[in-house]
Amino acid sequence: MKNILFVPVPSSWYGKPWGAVMTFEEALKALDSDEQKQAVALMREIDRQLGIEAELSSSINESPDGANVVIVHNIKEPLDGDTLRYLAAVKGKALLDQSPDKSEKPKPVEKPREITPKSSPIKKGVIRIVHVPPRKGHGLIITGMRGTK
Repeated sequence: MKNILFVPVPSSWYGKPWGAVMTFEEALKALDSDEQKQAVALMREIDRQLGIEAELSSSINESPDGANVVIVHNIKEPLDGDTLRYLAAVKGKALLDQSPDKSEKPKPVEKPREITPKSSPIKKGVIRIVHVPPRKGHGLIITGMRGTK
């Protein structure tokens, strides 16, 4: 079973107002930025702490409303849908909470006690998740993030 997770990086990581939509050109520029490298490093650290083996890459999701940079996770081990949703929530919250501050290093990510949707630490904002099963496995796509920071 193949698990693919798409986690959008909030535009606030690239100096835009929180929740602002980027143009394709802005997203393309952000794709190779230091901030994107920092976001990928944060995702790798979460994977390391949770014992998840995944290949990470960066991509752009473009829609009629604009574009955003996403981190694509090709997870090497089989995970059930609830675990994927929890992992998406943990990673989305980490990106919201750890937006880069030029004056200090990013805060370390705390390891969750267990991987289960029952202990999800999400308390603010809304992450809309769409489960899209391809033919040979399933993936999880986070299609939007909203809320107050």
